[in-house]
Amino acid sequence: MILRNLIVCISLMAVLVSPVANAFNIYRVGEIVEGRSYNDLMKRWSKRGFSIWVGISESKTPYIFFKGDTGINTASVSVIDSVEVRDKLFSDVAKAISWSEIAKSNNADTSKRLSCFGSDPYDLCRDGGAFDTNQMSLSFFSANGGKQTDLIIKIIDRDNQFYKESIYLDQKAMNKLLSVIERIDDAMAKARETLNKQDLFK
Repeated sequence: MILRNLIVCISLMAVLVSPVANAFNIYRVGEIVEGRSYNDLMKRWSKRGFSIWVGISESKTPYIFFKGDTGINTASVSVIDSVEVRDKLFSDVAKAISWSEIAKSNNADTSKRLSCFGSDPYDLCRDGGAFDTNQMSLSFFSANGGKQTDLIIKIIDRDNQFYKESIYLDQKAMNKLLSVIERIDDAMAKARETLNKQDLFK
């Protein structure tokens, strides 16, 4: 009983100190991008959704949220919005699309790391892929002589390391994701407008 109460207490403290616990309004950017994941045990592919959301906390800090379906729940990663984050995200996906064309045209196989988003103070995620909570890594994969090309999104939930998934996006899904990224600014403007209107009710 004491142990259970201690766990509950620690969990509540974690929520209270979470940097995004006070996010006031959250909006999805564009549509959900449909990808897939491979289950080694079942030896089959399953559909997985990936989406981008934006929100502004009550302290007026803007956040970008990445959400990936794990088949059981949703893994979420949050980062503070910045020009650097947006530019890196856009350039990574654009690069994966370009590499996909190169792989198909040259019947080439490869596996290349791109970058990482979220909590990575020692820059280890970028080199080895997401391995800890609140991390999302991107990498490019080409196989079967360039017939299969994917942007691989590996995402680990910000609160629970067991909520994780590797989502494969083919070239069509990559293009859709790039379109979603281009709409982040519009969604953020809507979030700011909603937050500013809250001043009317003080």
